[in-house]
Amino acid sequence: MLEWETKGSKTFLNIDEMKDPFNYKLKIIKNYQQKIVNVDLVETFNYLIGLNVSRYEVLQENGRKYVFVFGDKDGKRIAVVWRSIKDIDFEKDREVIEVKLKESEPDEIYINGEALVKRFRHIEPLFKSLMFEEGGIKWGN
Repeated sequence: MLEWETKGSKTFLNIDEMKDPFNYKLKIIKNYQQKIVNVDLVETFNYLIGLNVSRYEVLQENGRKYVFVFGDKDGKRIAVVWRSIKDIDFEKDREVIEVKLKESEPDEIYINGEALVKRFRHIEPLFKSLMFEEGGIKWGN
């Protein structure tokens, strides 16, 4: 029943809207009034995966903002890449990401949306799993 009643609701995670992660909004109720608030998906994801963040790098490339998060988890070097994928040129995108990741040589790479980068994992399914599924998923699977 709840699933049917809340279908399309902005009160639950909308994977499609993660294509523009810096403008993700959520409807909440505060003091009996509905409000729309910005959600910091970058920080939320870092928290959900238990990332020990060592540094952030923000780049402006090809008219697009990129946020790179570098850290570690269980002895592995982790890189997380966020950018809007609206109207993106995936070849140019791949170049930007690969140049930046070459500096840190991460063991695991997480990227929002689609990408042409080798051996990356999608952020969205992991994010959704850790937010809503009982027990989440096990790290590294």
